[in-house]
Amino acid sequence: FAEARDTLLVYASVVRHGLCPNLLDAARQPRYNARDATWFFLQALQDYVEMSPEGLTFMSQTVVLKWPVRDWDPDLVHLEPKTVADLIHLILQAHAKGISFRERNAGPGLD
Repeated sequence: FAEARDTLLVYASVVRHGLCPNLLDAARQPRYNARDATWFFLQALQDYVEMSPEGLTFMSQTVVLKWPVRDWDPDLVHLEPKTVADLIHLILQAHAKGISFRERNAGPGLD
C-alpha cells in the first residue's frame, strides 16, 4: 500500500482550481485538461481508505499544496487544506462554486 499512498499524496499536492491533474509530469507541469480526473482521484482515495490497513487515519495525513489556494481562488482561501479530508472539502466546494479554468500555456504549442 506504500506506493498507492505515496502516489495519492503526490496527486493531492498538485490539486489546483479544484482539479486533479490527469498528467503529472513529475509534479513540474501537471496537466489539468480532464474534469473526470478529479472524480477518479476521489474514488481512488475512497478505495485506498477502504482497502489499506491505515484506513480512515489516512484522511488526517498532511497535505501541502504546490500552488496555494490564494494563488488560484481567493474566495476559497479559508479552505486551504491541511489534511486529505480538508482537500476533499476544498475540491467539492470548488466544484459547487463552479470551475472556470483555462489550462496554463493552452494553445497550439502545448502538445
